[in-house]
Amino acid sequence: PRRPHAPPKSHLAPYFVEYVISQLVHQFGAATAFGGGLRVYTTLDPRVQRDADRAATAILGRPGVPAVALVAIDPHTGQVKALVGGRNFARQQFDVAVDGRRQPGSAFKPFALATAIRQGMSPTSVFISEPKSIDLGGGSTWNVSTYSGGYAGKITLTDATVESDNTVYADLSMMVGPDNIAATAADMGITSPVGDNPSIALGGLTTGVSPLEMANAYATLADGGERLSGTMMADGEPAPISITRVTDARGRVLVRNTLVRSRALLPWQAGLETSILQQVIERGTGQAAAIGRPAAGKTGTTTDYADAWFCGYTPDLAAAVWVGYPDSQREMIVRGIRVAGGTFPAMIWSRFAADAL
Repeated sequence: PRRPHAPPKSHLAPYFVEYVISQLVHQFGAATAFGGGLRVYTTLDPRVQRDADRAATAILGRPGVPAVALVAIDPHTGQVKALVGGRNFARQQFDVAVDGRRQPGSAFKPFALATAIRQGMSPTSVFISEPKSIDLGGGSTWNVSTYSGGYAGKITLTDATVESDNTVYADLSMMVGPDNIAATAADMGITSPVGDNPSIALGGLTTGVSPLEMANAYATLADGGERLSGTMMADGEPAPISITRVTDARGRVLVRNTLVRSRALLPWQAGLETSILQQVIERGTGQAAAIGRPAAGKTGTTTDYADAWFCGYTPDLAAAVWVGYPDSQREMIVRGIRVAGGTFPAMIWSRFAADAL
């Protein structure tokens, strides 16, 4: 985790400012970053940032409730438009949006789905929804059940995605290969080392992922399968663009962060996946994320309700919302409701996206 040198003076987006500072230190060294008279031009949209802050506080703004992290990216440009890293920068400098590595739960299923589509599997393929005991070899067995405890019997891959059926996705993971799911996720913008556990299709990762990574990877779907990043690295990895250019005090350009496009999915593959993820909002687990216009996304909830996600997109905006406790992983119950991805995270996403668009 980065240790802030001093709380940023900006009250609008302190976590974003700290993220920018960390990139400047990496690029130029601390002495130049803090005392070199640099002029830094960033991608932040103040209006969109205020929409993000208001959505987070409107839905989960009371003391004692879980924190919210939110990252919004323009899928046309790969630029970060808003970043919320926690509730209060003065009290919590740790930026969950950038440095948090949390388990994504079923919000990781789109990477398994993309892998299946890459391999030529049809969304109308029929699976069996039932409790599973999968032999992993070496005397190890993987027992899988659904989140709701209900089972559909015969079900298509599309409907299993809409209902977020873990038992179908466990079978899918074994069919397409956990290593291939990890490779697809990396192609789409996940930079953390997620491993190749069989449970990767359900979000069971060796290392968790950040909201920044998730927003970037979902933006790949929003942009028709092209992953967008800048030429400036963040922690040695390609990253969405938060700095457009840096000049010296005289205005001479020192760094220009140029957009780089790399194709992760063919346009028809990304379009097919989008048509499925639209149904998650229209009739599935993400109905609370509806914004009155076409949008696609996926809910995610981890064991014991310790992390809850909603990641979604339209052609003009991709955003990831995480809800949890930054300092621990413990069950979340707010106003008598167990916090799953389809509850408060979806509501925050909906409020934010409707305003930002």
